[in-house]
Amino acid sequence: MTPFNTRPQPKTTKKIYCWGRQPYHGVFLIRIDADKDAETNWLKPFSGRKGVIFSPSLWSVESSPAFDYKLESPDNPMTFNFNLQSVIITQPNEQIKVQIGSPGANPFNTVFNKTVSNPGVRVANGTFMEATFNATSSQSSAIVIF
Repeated sequence: MTPFNTRPQPKTTKKIYCWGRQPYHGVFLIRIDADKDAETNWLKPFSGRKGVIFSPSLWSVESSPAFDYKLESPDNPMTFNFNLQSVIITQPNEQIKVQIGSPGANPFNTVFNKTVSNPGVRVANGTFMEATFNATSSQSSAIVIF
């Protein structure tokens, strides 16, 4: 008897972007995209938008823990809320930085270079929110809830 699948299959990697909202009591809608425009759409903020940014190494141990995401709506200032659910920093030069602002104005900055968990929600107005984590150690990770 021949095994059903005898050829080795090529490995493919796709980024998957998820976002969701709760429009009605008790109903949660979630959308999962894996197409070429998913990252562009995922980076567009809107009023009521919720999401999570996390170190890719939490999904795949071979991945880097670092990330840099900028959610931007140049024509639509809005209120951004975020909390650092978990930040694990294991190397001296690592840090997480979250900026909220608008072009031509000083941004609101939050920077941590030590391990922290749920330090509290930060709120600021602007046209962008950028979360940058420059970790290099596989033992470091970050989760930003917004």
